[in-house]
Amino acid sequence: MEFRQPHSPQEPVDLEASMELVLKAAKKHPEIDFTPENVTLAGSIRPPTILSDVQFMYVRSELGHTENSPFAVTPDGSVFKLPEEFHLLLRKKELIFNDHTEVEEIVEFYLQFDIKMPSQDKHIILNAIVDIPGIEKNLNLLEELKEIIHTMKVHKKDTEWIVEFFTWQAVGGVVFHWEVQVKDGDFTIIKKDQLETNVGEYIMIE
Repeated sequence: MEFRQPHSPQEPVDLEASMELVLKAAKKHPEIDFTPENVTLAGSIRPPTILSDVQFMYVRSELGHTENSPFAVTPDGSVFKLPEEFHLLLRKKELIFNDHTEVEEIVEFYLQFDIKMPSQDKHIILNAIVDIPGIEKNLNLLEELKEIIHTMKVHKKDTEWIVEFFTWQAVGGVVFHWEVQVKDGDFTIIKKDQLETNVGEYIMIE
């Protein structure tokens, strides 16, 4: 039995090691169908260094469709559904964040899972309103948001990091205002406010 082809592979995948990991996952989580022909390795997902030993894969549902949300599998075969169990993955790995760069990386990594249509969409982290494609066509909205949107800010408070930032999604043209709490072994979405929809050159939701 063989794996199905990876989604948009960007670097070689160690299939033998992945097979061993899938077998561990299948044994530890019999409720998920981890038979090799049911698994697609997520070759396009490139985790930050602090999660480099975690494998990411998609599993077909009971209806035969590949799930949009991947699973993260740790070296011992523990499985975490993303994004719902992202915080549990960090807790399992007992991650320690040493500086704001690592914090920013883990936030940016999380964002690729917080979408419903990964083949068409992604979060673009905004440094300014002009980062939104086509925003210049709506001068009123540009003026309204340009004083609100700013670059990502990371503050350390005692043992935790607070990250504030803004994103834009192509599907629906949605602008979000985020606040995330990151601390050793934990990750919490404090705020995810929808500021505007149908902004910029967006993809219409049917």
